[in-house]
Formats: sequence, C-alpha cells, structure tokens
Amino acid sequence: MSERVYHSEDWPLVLTTARDEQWTGLSLSLCPLGSSPELLELLGQCHSLRILDLFECELTEVPTALRQLPLNILTLMYNDLHQLPDWLIELPLIQLSLGGCPNVQLPANFDQSSIEFLDLSSNQLTEVPAVVGRMPKLKHLSLSSNHFQSIPRLIADTAIEHLNLSENPIRDFSLLPATRLRGLNLCESGLTTLPIELLQHPLELLDLSQHKNLHIPPWFAELSSLRDLNLFYSDCAGRELYLPPNLAAVSLRHCNISSIPQSIQANPQLRWLDLSGNNFADAELVVNGPCEFINLSESRLGKLTLADQALLSLKSLDLQMANVKQVRNLAQCRNLDWLRCKDFHLFAMPTTPEWLKRLRYLWLDGDFSNQDIPAWFWQLEQLQGLDLQSPDWTLLDERIGQLSELRHLQIRGTRLKHIPRSLLQLTKLHTLHLHLQDPTDFTWLANLPALCGLGAYPYGQKPPLAIQARAAEANFRSHHHIMDKDDDELYPHGHLDWLDRHFPQNNG
Repeated sequence: MSERVYHSEDWPLVLTTARDEQWTGLSLSLCPLGSSPELLELLGQCHSLRILDLFECELTEVPTALRQLPLNILTLMYNDLHQLPDWLIELPLIQLSLGGCPNVQLPANFDQSSIEFLDLSSNQLTEVPAVVGRMPKLKHLSLSSNHFQSIPRLIADTAIEHLNLSENPIRDFSLLPATRLRGLNLCESGLTTLPIELLQHPLELLDLSQHKNLHIPPWFAELSSLRDLNLFYSDCAGRELYLPPNLAAVSLRHCNISSIPQSIQANPQLRWLDLSGNNFADAELVVNGPCEFINLSESRLGKLTLADQALLSLKSLDLQMANVKQVRNLAQCRNLDWLRCKDFHLFAMPTTPEWLKRLRYLWLDGDFSNQDIPAWFWQLEQLQGLDLQSPDWTLLDERIGQLSELRHLQIRGTRLKHIPRSLLQLTKLHTLHLHLQDPTDFTWLANLPALCGLGAYPYGQKPPLAIQARAAEANFRSHHHIMDKDDDELYPHGHLDWLDRHFPQNNG
C-alpha cells in the first residue's frame, strides 16, 4: 500500500482530510471554489469547522454549503461578492472579514447578528454602511485602506471599542470624544502632528506606526489612560518624545531616536518594550516595571539593567544583532524562557542561573567553539529551539543528543565537518538547518521520526525521500490546517484582550 502524497493545491485531498480528521480550522486560500460544485459539496461535509478562510476563491456569492457549518470566524476577502445572504446571521459568527470586496452589500438583518469583529478594509469606502451602526455586539471594526478623511459619524452612536483607520487620510478628529473607542489604529495615515482631540478621549490603545516626521506634542504625556502605544517605523529623529507615564506596552522600533525617554525608565507598569533598531550609543536602560518582553535587536546600548520586578517577570529578551556592552543581573532572572544574545552575555555569568533549566528558545551569536561552551549548556532540559552562529564552531559536539526536547536546530555562519550520530537521540526534532563542509551522505537522518525539514549545504543536495515526504505533509498542513492560537504568544500586545488580562479594571 503506497503512502499518501501531499500536495498543497490538491483541493479534494485538502477537503477530505479536513472532513475525515475533523479539523476545526481550514484555509482554502486561492482555491477555485466558485467554479467547482464538487469542491463545494466536500466543503459542506466538513461539519467540525469553526474557522474558515476563503481568501480569493473566485466567489460571486456566499456558498450555501456554509449554512450547516458551526462557523465562528469566516474570511471572504478578495472575492467578487455583491449581496450577502440573510441566512448568514443564523451562523454563530463572531468574526467576519470582507476586505477587498468593494461591491459587497450587508443585509438589513445584520442588526440581529452575533458578529463582534467586522473587516471592511480595502473596499473604497467613504462612509460606513448604515446597518453597521445597528449591529448590537460589534466591538471591533476595521476600515483600513479606504478613503475616510474623518472619524465616521456613525461610530459615535455605537458600542465599538476598537477602530482601525490605518492607511486612510484622516484629518478631522472632531467626533473622537463622542465615541466609546478604547483602541484606535492610525498606522500610515500621513499624520505629521497629533490631534488635540486625543486629549479629550480616554484611549487605551493607539497605533501611530509608519509616519514620517511625526511630531509628538508635550500634552501627549497627559494621556494617563493610554496603555499600549505603537510608533513602529515612525521617524522621530531629533525630537523629544513626550510619552504617557503608565504605558504597559510601547514600540519605538526603528524610530531613529538616540535617547531613551525618561518616562520609560521610570515606568512602574511596563510589561512590553521594543526599542529595536535605534542607536542609543553608551546610554543605560533601566527597566523598573514588571516587564515580560524586551526587544533591543539591531540597537546600540551601553548597559541594560534589570531591576527587581523585571528580574521576576521577564520571559523574553531579544538582543539579536545588537551592540549591548553589558546586561546587568541577567543571571538573576527567574522566569526567562526565550533569549537571543551574544555569547559573552551568557558564558560570562559567574553562576549557572536557575532559569536555564526552563529556557525554551536560545539564539546565540559569537566566536565560540566547543571548548568555550560551559558544561551547563548541554543540560538545557526544556530547550525546544536552538539557533547558533559562530565561524569557529566546525565540530558539533556529541552532547547535542542530550537536548532531548529540541524541535528546531539551526547552526549558521560555519561549515561543519561532520554530524554526530547522537542527533538520533533527538526524537522530537522537526527542523534541522546546517552548513556542511563536505556533502557527506546523511541518509541516516531519515531515522529521526519527527524530522520534516532539512536544510543542508552545498545547495542542491536533496534530503532523503522519507524526509521529503514528511516535509510535503508538514507544508500541506501548515498551508491549510488553522490551529487554535497558543495563549502564550511572543508578541501579545496590540489587542484589547491583552490589556484586559493585565488591567481588568479597564473593563468597568
């Protein structure tokens, strides 16, 4: 009996697999559903689906096959839809995405829908459809990439909490104080200065990313309700940043700033901080709050000092491609489980910190060889991802086999002389990327039961057939099987539910 051969565009196989394995999430992006009754019939048999992505599927109407599915999340983006069916409100929909459907008409009975998140982006809109104002449970509305020049008047009469107006030329904010908005996305909207109406409304989440020459006035620091601020890729060079004192999450990534705002240094509530891609020269960053995530990748900094609360709460520290001369108190962290750093940050620690036993991901860059690696390195019992880069590491130590929880292993910047057979002890290893000095026969790696991704050099050398087959299946499933998101995300900010989890008083 031959094994099943997986191809990402074998649409009957995709649908029968989803049906037979009772998938709860399915992506059919670019599937020609609109011209295939057979595929639509198979889709109607996937009775376990709660999440369905029908991005650009050549649809001119919503398939009736969906009517019997218990869908909570439905994406219909970039289809030539016109009138949505009345029966859509019979589905237990929470999220509906209709972006890129400029001709779509919402049914009048949407005022009875259960939808909480509605996406109408890229639909050439200048006003919000009237029925949106009557949707009783709607909390999140995305109007990005349309033609709005002001806060839509209809928003003032709704319970909408989060509004996405990114990539709209918004200049009139006069209606903002009359809304119930908690979050506002103005990414890439062409602002050069901030509207004074922000001061009159208690926003908690604000996205001002991707602006050129953005001026932040002194009154901005008075926004005491603001918890999450994103200035990603907004050029703030040569200007003082007046930031609110109670931010829980702030991204100043690639903002072309040379000094660290004092409000960040003194912030007692900071939990998520991204200062990557900036040159702070020899400055010191002191993190006093209960910070869980710090990103300083591609930055220059004299010293990073972690105060008591940060030592207890820090989970992720990213110093990839950063020039940070000293990390003070790194060994005293309690709960660090994700780390990117230079070799000297780690190998210079006087003692073996307790958190190393819980570390799940490690990215290490430097000029180290096997002789430089301390003995504790091979006792990282919980390590699932390991990424090493050193031109001096030409021999992979046999003790690599002791890292039994490894799922992903990548060794870059060098050419290995051989691969030790102890790798066969890594029975959970999914992906392996190596540079080989000699194209040695490594067909024995097919004996690793979970290995489905193998990158080896020189280029052109194909992995064993068994690994190729596993890779095809893994690619098939990653393209089409939508899994429930892990609650423990690396970048959890930018959503009101993240704020509510840390600041439940904001619900009231």
